[in-house]
Amino acid sequence: MATALTPGEFAQKYLKMRVYIYPPEEGGPDNSALAPSGWQDVSFANYRLSNSAYRETIWNDIAPRLKDKTDVKLISIAGAPIEDSLTPAELWNAFRYPWVGKGSPEQAQIAIQLVYRFHKAHTALNAFLAADFVGLDCNGFAGNYYQRAMQAQGADWKTQNNLKDPGPTTDIEGLFKLGGRAAEIKKLDDIDSSKIYVLAECDPKTGVIADPIPGQDNTWGHVMLTEPGVWKKLADGKIGLSVSEATADAGRKLRTGVDYTIYPGKTVNRVSVFHVERGAPDDTLDVRIAEFREP
Repeated sequence: MATALTPGEFAQKYLKMRVYIYPPEEGGPDNSALAPSGWQDVSFANYRLSNSAYRETIWNDIAPRLKDKTDVKLISIAGAPIEDSLTPAELWNAFRYPWVGKGSPEQAQIAIQLVYRFHKAHTALNAFLAADFVGLDCNGFAGNYYQRAMQAQGADWKTQNNLKDPGPTTDIEGLFKLGGRAAEIKKLDDIDSSKIYVLAECDPKTGVIADPIPGQDNTWGHVMLTEPGVWKKLADGKIGLSVSEATADAGRKLRTGVDYTIYPGKTVNRVSVFHVERGAPDDTLDVRIAEFREP
């Protein structure tokens, strides 16, 4: 199925998000001083890794106020306004993922909307989004791009299964190996500027892809997506690509249009490892590169 959005365009669904804030309801909290009612322009840009301690506390405040079906309004990734009525189970399924860095743009809108509709908030809308409550991690962004932009064009957002592989909960190595060994790049000349590539951080000495180890501190990895059609040849065999990523570096934000400089690769344990500069000479890492495509 053809991809309708590039990674950069998909990132804008978070970075330039419209969220509907319901007016105060009878018997419910009045958050109008913190979040004006109607459509609000916000930026869902925070880096969020692991579960927020506030998720269950706020949901436990929201849940008793829900009806058998609760009306919601949101904007699809195609840009169309949606009005729907959702059960508490459907609302929880949308609400829970942005608090662990795995939410789609539609799920992020629902989470924000519910907080200011049914929970007595203490933080203004923009301050809430700038604080460490909700956000995205790197494979949350890449995996949502796969499920919502590559695989599910035209599908109802409610049918998304965030826990299904491949998706936002898939580990970095799993996202990298979607296309199999044939998709992996051995040299920079193999890169086709019209395609999307996944860059996975790896150990420069072994080529092993870095993935966080559950329950073990100080383990991490990083996954990034390139923008098709943006490619330039640089000196000394290097190339320049444009990258979208949710990163713990660079202010802990989702960012797009980042100029990556990629150095010619070296073979390590029969795989190719590439050194990259991430927008600045002092921000570097080593990666493996593969075409990002369906299996």
